[in-house]
Amino acid sequence: MLFLLALVVFVVLAAFWAGIFRRIGWSPWFALLMVIPLASLVIVLVLAFNKWPIERRVEELERELAKPR
Repeated sequence: MLFLLALVVFVVLAAFWAGIFRRIGWSPWFALLMVIPLASLVIVLVLAFNKWPIERRVEELERELAKPR
């Protein structure tokens, strides 16, 4: 019974992380790395300090708007 509960928790968390990775343009398979303690720490740090695609797009649009016409 405990194994089944752990499996359900793993699947739910993997789906959660896969959704995040998909939104930032990474492969959803990175979600499997989140069960490895050191790898998950590195990934979380990369996510925290990297620019997300939407931030890059906003900066690009701001530069376009700032150009003199």
